[in-house]
Amino acid sequence: ECYRDYFFETYGYNKALGSAVTVLDYTKYDYAEAVDVFDSTLSTLKSYVSKVENELLIEGLTVEKKTMLLSMLTAVEGVKTYMSRFSALAEKLFKETGNYVFLKMKKAMDKVPYEPSENFYEAISAVWIMHSLIPVSENCWASISLGRFDKYMFPFYQKEEDKKEVKKLIKNLFEYLNLYGDAACAFNIGGMSAEGEDEINELSLLLIEIEKEICMPSPIFAVRINKNTDDKVIDSLIDKKLFSVGQPTFYGEESCREALINRGIPFSNVHKFSINSCMGLYMSGEEIASMWGCMLNMYLPLEMAINKGFPIRYSLPFVIKTKYVKTPEDKEELFCLYEQYLREICKGLFKLNRKNAQNVAINNPNPLLSMLTENCINSGLDRAIGAKYNTETIETMALANTANAIVAIDTLVFQNQKYTLQQLVVAAQNNFDGYGEILSDIKKCDKYGCGNERADMICRRLCKIISDICKEESYDNVYFIPSLHTLASNVDFGNRLYTSLDGRKMGECVAKNAGPTNDVRGAAHTDTLRSASSLIQKFFSGGQPVDLYFEAHMFESKEKRDKIKALIKTYFSMGGLQLQVNSVDTEILKKAYNNPENYGNIIVRIGGYSLPFVSLTKDEQREFIERFTSEKEYK
Repeated sequence: ECYRDYFFETYGYNKALGSAVTVLDYTKYDYAEAVDVFDSTLSTLKSYVSKVENELLIEGLTVEKKTMLLSMLTAVEGVKTYMSRFSALAEKLFKETGNYVFLKMKKAMDKVPYEPSENFYEAISAVWIMHSLIPVSENCWASISLGRFDKYMFPFYQKEEDKKEVKKLIKNLFEYLNLYGDAACAFNIGGMSAEGEDEINELSLLLIEIEKEICMPSPIFAVRINKNTDDKVIDSLIDKKLFSVGQPTFYGEESCREALINRGIPFSNVHKFSINSCMGLYMSGEEIASMWGCMLNMYLPLEMAINKGFPIRYSLPFVIKTKYVKTPEDKEELFCLYEQYLREICKGLFKLNRKNAQNVAINNPNPLLSMLTENCINSGLDRAIGAKYNTETIETMALANTANAIVAIDTLVFQNQKYTLQQLVVAAQNNFDGYGEILSDIKKCDKYGCGNERADMICRRLCKIISDICKEESYDNVYFIPSLHTLASNVDFGNRLYTSLDGRKMGECVAKNAGPTNDVRGAAHTDTLRSASSLIQKFFSGGQPVDLYFEAHMFESKEKRDKIKALIKTYFSMGGLQLQVNSVDTEILKKAYNNPENYGNIIVRIGGYSLPFVSLTKDEQREFIERFTSEKEYK
């Protein structure tokens, strides 16, 4: 347990056989013939088979590479066999009923996804087929997204005369995704071309129209806002019904690109990125992202820094070596020690993470997904290690709490000299029981998330430290990328983490995502966003969302809705990366908490995705109610 509490949990490619693997999102294999958007020679399973067969002609292949390549061909044969069963069934139903819909199905199943699609029906069938088959190959639905659907499907949309039929097909796809798919399946809306032009098109607007009609929590609408985005598009999305199911998630296009460039993506290629799943900035067809690759306790190195290399309670099952061990005498020495301990912890974490990835590549390979991922055919390696970009997301848990604790230590020990470090350590060891004055003084100190420049700068410094460590430890095609995306894990993590010197007692939740701790949530949204934007979000290309709650009255007039729009646009102009929204009456949540059997249809935004409120644990439900209630102070 202390290993989990103090060090990290590695989800690596997960015990569930890849449940944290983010899959490419079809912009590289959309089966399109439209050469103005894609090269048709690279857009069908048939074309991938040709690439594999050409690679097999190379002399001197190792046994391992040849085995992987032959496995890829076997996987494609499996897809063809799978589709032949549907074709046979459709033919049988046509003969029995005379319904030409079944004949249409048979023709599509005989063609896609192996051959190119010729119309919208075939193209959307190919998308659904591959969206279904990749999770089968992964043995998991998690993080299987559809990427820039409005871009790669647009050529088919343009050719389709019956727009009502198109709308019907898309609505049907949404229903399938919501019923059977991953709650974190993302649809990108818009984007920006290499030349800087907004890429919202007619199909984008149709997708928005459909979502507003059906108001489903999945698929996630990842709306990409840039400086040229038409205000009318944003206006259409600031909708009470949408916000009440946590839709959409807003992204700042320019900020996302800057974050990817900082990660190492070439400027010439960065415009091709997609939003994947609940948070990821993702290079379609080139990347395999372990989105919960590691959970890192950001508070642990602070404990070690103030307690001569040891946690303030219990002990660690490993030894951390540093250049020197001492009691810090000022803030700079504290940061120096903190960085040393964090660096050593990360080295151990990342080493174990890569061992897990190697294990998956050897023992749980995925030839189908590997074939579809750039560099795996050429290298003959599994997707877990052979993708052009193998990214491991480092979830930084309790980062805001750590920043607040450093502020408290600096204020009460180094500046005011009211307490010694040892006194604070003893108070924390006792969960502040009998140390009410210390707890009161800590709570009065500056906090991140309310626009306080001092606290924000300390949090910003912590972000820079972990970002630098991740960059230094990245190598070859392996990228360690920090994230401030907790989903609902801030509750479970808080349950495991004992008392911290930001005034948080044992078992209380830690801060959610890039937002403040709940005791600071009463601050205005403008203050929250000012603090979040101060963090230099390009350091956190793994995701850095801020959650905002809006009461129902904020949608009553155009003037109030315009305030929400201004808030969104201003945040992105300040460098913001991602905004998530909720708008559920807290009184209804309280009723659902007490009588869950009567409120199964109440939806809340968890992180990058939404779920029924009653499906959450009681601790998680209480955290939502507490957080939303505190944010109601914002007008």
